[in-house]
Amino acid sequence: MSRFYVTTTVHAPGLTHALELVQADVLARQQRLRGARVRFLAAPELRGTLALSSNESMGPAEPSLRVADVSDGRFLLSRHACAVRELVTSGRLRIEPARYRDEVLAMEMADIPVPSVPVGYLTSLGDAHYQRWWANNENRVHVIGAESLRQHAVHWPAMLMSAGMPVPTHIYVHSPHPGTADPRDLVDQYGDDAVRWWLLRSNGPKYTPSQAHKELTKGLGTLVERVTVMVHRYRHGRPPTAIQTDDLRADRESAAARIDDALAAADFRRATTAVWNIVTAANLYLVHSRPWDLAQAEQSGNSSATHGLDTVLTALLATCRSLANQLTPFMPTAAQRIADQCFGLSGDLPQPRALFPRPAAGLTAGH
Repeated sequence: MSRFYVTTTVHAPGLTHALELVQADVLARQQRLRGARVRFLAAPELRGTLALSSNESMGPAEPSLRVADVSDGRFLLSRHACAVRELVTSGRLRIEPARYRDEVLAMEMADIPVPSVPVGYLTSLGDAHYQRWWANNENRVHVIGAESLRQHAVHWPAMLMSAGMPVPTHIYVHSPHPGTADPRDLVDQYGDDAVRWWLLRSNGPKYTPSQAHKELTKGLGTLVERVTVMVHRYRHGRPPTAIQTDDLRADRESAAARIDDALAAADFRRATTAVWNIVTAANLYLVHSRPWDLAQAEQSGNSSATHGLDTVLTALLATCRSLANQLTPFMPTAAQRIADQCFGLSGDLPQPRALFPRPAAGLTAGH
């Protein structure tokens, strides 16, 4: 079983920090879904607010790494310039998105004053876990902000090499978030799912937390509600079991690879789009298949309509169940609510209920 160690940096608890934490959490949860053992180290703020799955917390006070290549108070970075560039160009240190890799390769790597590079990534492991999660692990992943690119993608690997230690394998970089709102206020107003979705998909000021909440409520919430209501209305809450065909299976199965590819490139917007395509396909299928017409025909004694209705309900319910799984990295709270509504321990589905809370009144929706 593979191992995956992912860390974040230490920020003030604003939207940039929230974005970094959510991105790292998505990577951690996705790896768990794919069967990996995961260790997720993050600063402690916002853990409960954003439904983060971090295993441990890293405080701001950390010791410095002792390195060999120091002379007269300067770290001899130039000794490691070629090695750092070779790490990056060979892909042994993968920096995503690609524009940041190019930026690192263009950086000057002259000798510098001995830098204070945080090493909580290592000291938090302790002697017991250092070998397992760092030295003998093929996935040593940092999620960082672009403002600390030089520190983490040049100074840190060079100092590790100077100390004779393994370097990170992946560095995923995000731009600073332009918003000024407190993420805790946004979660109070819209819920953690909408805020996480907004952070992962935000591409400018035209897309707000309010719009993210509406997108989720109208697209995903309505889909799950309509499907579960129809199972109750037309099949007394018991899903059909004799249907083997599934008209939406191809849409679901193709999404997994697209999500993995997008996350490997640190393209969180493309990853969320891949899973949202399942929602779009299911909503279109529901409209075109018209199960309400099939139910009416069934009531009129049309036996083929019974089979048709069972086929449609099976495909839609299987898709909602798949969404409970595929959405787990991105919106764990909503994913669990979908699972709760679409699986029944006794065979019957629970009664439908709203998937997303209504926005709270009296708060500012700033972004």
